[in-house]
Amino acid sequence: MKIKFLLLLLICTLGMFQTAQAQNWGQFQNVLSQMDSTQRNQFLNNLTQMQNAWTPDSLKLNGELDSLNKALLGSNPAANLDSLTTAFGIQRDSLAAYLPTSGLAYPDQDSLLREFDRLRDIWFAQNDSVTRAFALYQDSLKGQVPVFGTSFDTLHVQHDASLDSLRNNLNATLATTPANGIGHFNALFNQIFNKNLITSLELFGGRMAVNGSYYGSTFTDPANVIGVRSVEQFDRSWEPRWSLQISGTQKLLGTSPFGEQNNGKGNGLFNPLTIDGQFSIMYNLDITKIGEDVSVRLISLMGVEASTFCPSYRNFNLPYTNNNKGYTTGWGPQIGAGFSARIARFTAYTLGTVSYGDVNLGGPNYRYINTQVEAGIRFDNKVTMRVRTGTTNWAPENHKIFHGHQVTIGVPIGGLFKL
Repeated sequence: MKIKFLLLLLICTLGMFQTAQAQNWGQFQNVLSQMDSTQRNQFLNNLTQMQNAWTPDSLKLNGELDSLNKALLGSNPAANLDSLTTAFGIQRDSLAAYLPTSGLAYPDQDSLLREFDRLRDIWFAQNDSVTRAFALYQDSLKGQVPVFGTSFDTLHVQHDASLDSLRNNLNATLATTPANGIGHFNALFNQIFNKNLITSLELFGGRMAVNGSYYGSTFTDPANVIGVRSVEQFDRSWEPRWSLQISGTQKLLGTSPFGEQNNGKGNGLFNPLTIDGQFSIMYNLDITKIGEDVSVRLISLMGVEASTFCPSYRNFNLPYTNNNKGYTTGWGPQIGAGFSARIARFTAYTLGTVSYGDVNLGGPNYRYINTQVEAGIRFDNKVTMRVRTGTTNWAPENHKIFHGHQVTIGVPIGGLFKL
């Protein structure tokens, strides 16, 4: 039970870190200590396998920049997100019911509930700033995505050296970081929401086009996305990066024991599809300048991510599905590469990542594999616009697979800081 809860907590907490002053993994020992010795060994073994096989040559970064330009000419991706606020009440009830069975100490249970309530209240008070942001800044953002004109063809040596630097720094930090396992949340939350350590945090929301498969049951649905994440500055060599989001739809996946009429027609609630979180350290190498004002950086990153496939797919016509639990969680190391460019008041980036790891209670043949390509643009620290396209797999033979293309807009919120 504690192992499962650790994976779920990674989703909820590893997506909450962005520091202006951090120079390496040593600033995040409280995060790394949440893994016990077994999980740490799994993580390092998977990281070695992935790093040995990794190549950025196949990343379609320019295509995602085209998607970003198209999204900037389109409609508001965050329209009507305020109608999803009831989701927080539903998820709060689920969390409160689960915590007594989690094996966590009572102070940690209390810390989690208090932090959930704080973030929920901020969303209730501030979600209108997210839904209005596109109308306010669309004209400012249109036409500002730069043509990078760079590739990995001549940058393999620099990228590999950056990854090695990140790995060496991670190993050195782990050597002095105890593998305590999960716990001590109050101190952790006070650190990661401290404005003296964190540059900028934003609420974001948007839409997602989804298609996937669950053991032969395919689905193609529109979904909404809400979350919190860091706002990358790309103005320093070492920089942390995080995100936490939940996607969902009003459609029921599977059928309801309360009647077939609900199948495919929804239930008026926000039914989660996936919960996704990641935390990484980026090494941003300054590689060139275009004229006097444009700085281009090569991004190399290394971190950890977790993703949960939420639907249980219970079907009252198929009794053997009645015990389906849902919430299949995969987690593992993450590596990636991309480019950023800063032009006057605008900063843009394009980035590809891959993660390879384990599935909780999934057996030896169950591997977590996630590939994503994204692009984004930031106007000062007023607004960000991002697109992301990728595929996540939690089971052999594509039995649990999820393809998504999402467009989101985010607004920095000072109230996210605790101290």
